[in-house]
Amino acid sequence: MGNPKNMDGTSGERSLKAQAAAVEIENLSGIKTVLYDERCTTVIAHKELSAGGVYGKKRKDTVDALAAVLILEDYIKYKNNIKK
Repeated sequence: MGNPKNMDGTSGERSLKAQAAAVEIENLSGIKTVLYDERCTTVIAHKELSAGGVYGKKRKDTVDALAAVLILEDYIKYKNNIKK
């Protein structure tokens, strides 16, 4: 689950809400929840969409989904590097 930390790495209001949501999801589902730093993913998503020529309503509808994909891909890379 994305953890929207402040740029200095501290946990602000949004991060604290994400942490509480992660605990609730874990308690309800019984599945361990992992919080992963999501700083700059929306900015990167906007840059990738611009590079691909995606603008307007389609961009607005897509940016959060692309940011989520970036978070997941980065987490998978991180996990694979730990195993090595």
